[in-house]
This record gives sequence, structure tokens and C-alpha cells, in this order.
Amino acid sequence: MKKQHIVVLFSLVLVASCKKDSPAPVDLGLEYFPINIGNYVEYQVDSTYLDEPFGAQPVFVSYELREVLTEAFVDAQGRPSQRIERFVKDSAGSWVIRDVWYQHRSSTRAERVEENQRKVRMVFRPGADKYWNLNAYNSYVSPITGVSELEMTYTAIDEPAVVNGFSFDSTVVVNTTYLDNLVNSIEEKERYAKHVGLIEKEWIEQNSQFDSPSGMWLTKGWHVTYKLIGYGTR
Repeated sequence: MKKQHIVVLFSLVLVASCKKDSPAPVDLGLEYFPINIGNYVEYQVDSTYLDEPFGAQPVFVSYELREVLTEAFVDAQGRPSQRIERFVKDSAGSWVIRDVWYQHRSSTRAERVEENQRKVRMVFRPGADKYWNLNAYNSYVSPITGVSELEMTYTAIDEPAVVNGFSFDSTVVVNTTYLDNLVNSIEEKERYAKHVGLIEKEWIEQNSQFDSPSGMWLTKGWHVTYKLIGYGTR
């Protein structure tokens, strides 16, 4: 009987030891890029387009945008993906579908196919030592700056933030490392919150050329901002 007690006790100690030595699960930060069907996010989008070389006045456009994950499917590469239906609010206050994108998230990166251009929006696990090419899987060339390869990195990790009155315990910021010069200026800065996704964005692309007759630098480009105005599950 004593021998049995010793065996049982040894087994319990061994199990406890194994549990104690088991490593804690690693948080890869996947929740910054949700994939749950029914999730939606709404934004106030403001954009300015400038074309000084042709003497045009700046064009300002503002609208409300809703993005909804509506369907899970397998993409052409055999990967689990999600359909993104994008709506804009019309003058009557109704949501009207504008276009359809899709996304894919793996354990190493998050991609979105935007206007048929596949872009690497995040890599996992978020870290200050992570660098990647936003356009690694597309042939996009900016019509403003002529830039195609755009290196991205994290400039803030797991930090609290308040965006447009919404508070979040944990967010990350992705931004380009592009160094502006006299001719080109580029910024593509995005903030993501856990379980929500993108909550704010600023996208600037400008090209300036010196105009000899006027003796002035003339600028062409755009400035687009996204601000969170709502989110949830349908």
C-alpha cells in the first residue's frame, strides 16, 4: 500500500513539474487584424487632392465609410480569406456598396487586396525590429511619386490610445520609413487596435517640381485621413 502511495505521489509531482515548466503561449498580436465574419468598422474619411502644376484648385472630399467582413472563403492560393464589403453613406443616410476587397491573415503576416493590389499591412509578431515591403506582392507604382517599394515598420507597440473619443488599451502603429526629400514626400501611417483593426490612418503622397517661369515649387499629390466613428459586430 505504501508503495502505491509513493507511486501516486511521484506521478502528481511529475505532472505539476511539467505544468510549471510549460512555456506561456506567445501573443503574436493576431488580434490587431480581426478575421471574424460580421465585424465592421466605420470611418470618417477626408481627402485633399492638389495639382498645382496644372493650376487646378485643391479638391476636397469627405464621406463616411463602412467596412464589413461578410464572408469566409479560400483564395486562389488555397488560403483562408475574408471578403470585405465597403459601403459609403449617401445623402439620404443609407449605406451604398462602393467596392469589394478581401484580406488574408496567417501567423506571420496580414494582407489586404485593395483595388486588385495585394498589400502587406502587418507582420507578426509586432516588434521594432520588423521591416517589410508594403508592395512586395504587387506591381503598384505610385502615379504621384513613381515609388513602388515602400518599407514599413512598427513605431508604437501595445500602447493605449484614444482616437476620436474611443479608448483602447492596446494599439500598434505602422508607418513607412521613407525619407522625404525636396521632390517626394510619403507617409502611410496606420494605427490598429486589438479586436477592432484599423482605427486611424494618414496617407500622404506629394511630388514637388521647380517651375522656372514662376520661380516656385509646384506640388501635386493627395492627403487622406481615416478616423474611427464606430465599430461592432453585425
